[in-house]
Amino acid sequence: MIKILSIILPILLLTFVTIYFINPNNIFADFEITSSTISPLKTLTNSNSYVNTDLWTPNFSDKPNNIEINGKSGLVYNLTDDNLVFIKNAEYKGPIASMVKVMTAIISIDNYRSDKTFVISKQASEIEEDSMGILEAEKYTLEQMLYGLFLPSGNDTAFALAEETKKGDYKEFVKLMNLKAKEIGMENTTFSNPSGLQEENEFQESNIKDVLIMSRYALKNYPLIKQIAESKEYYIAGNQNHHEQTLYNQNFMLEYSNVKGLKTGYTPEAGLCMIVYATVNGKEVIAIVLNSDNRKADITYMLDYAMGMIE
Repeated sequence: MIKILSIILPILLLTFVTIYFINPNNIFADFEITSSTISPLKTLTNSNSYVNTDLWTPNFSDKPNNIEINGKSGLVYNLTDDNLVFIKNAEYKGPIASMVKVMTAIISIDNYRSDKTFVISKQASEIEEDSMGILEAEKYTLEQMLYGLFLPSGNDTAFALAEETKKGDYKEFVKLMNLKAKEIGMENTTFSNPSGLQEENEFQESNIKDVLIMSRYALKNYPLIKQIAESKEYYIAGNQNHHEQTLYNQNFMLEYSNVKGLKTGYTPEAGLCMIVYATVNGKEVIAIVLNSDNRKADITYMLDYAMGMIE
């Protein structure tokens, strides 16, 4: 009997160690985010697969004819053929308001388990401006939070997601946002918070090339972001964890059948901003406008222009 145990016990011990330390679904550990969580060119997702983050540089070699738009900077990029259709003022840099939330979603999906429950803090529940309407002590899933981040552009949701890196402190999450930006080639971007709100003594900016890189990266690697961004509404049933509500997408361009997302943004400092993912003549395109007084007119005009330019 002793001889049998001496054989079996090492095997059982080895099996336990293998499950505990190698299996990414370790049931004994919750995923803790640190600055070393994201390794260069590889990011562990909550599906336990690795996202390919090989650097992609937009092809800006062509010199497309300019058209007049209201925004300080704008572009249309043909993702299918990997070429530029139109660009205005590529050198412009400034805040991008709630378009920051595309990166907030990326970091959340990268670093939180899909079955994670978020308990809303008092601090997050009191964030105003655009909000999902979450209440202190309510509980939500990651997917529900991401719908709240995108559809009503919830600033409360952005901070609630970010606070999970270090309770009550979103700055650790922002460090991951900036790390990821550099990792995927966003050379002219600085994030200072997860919502895009322009806070006093905070500096944040980007440019149109970096917004394009971020948008393409999200669309290519995160099906959930793509699914959420094109949803016109999302229903959350009331239960013991949270109240009932229906979230509606602020993206007014979804009224056009060829538009599939992606994100709006506005602050007084950033002006009206927008990223639109659409199909034009069967090709996938991204249109972006920064700091506009009339983003709908600008985006519509650029997409109409692209329709005549893309074969």
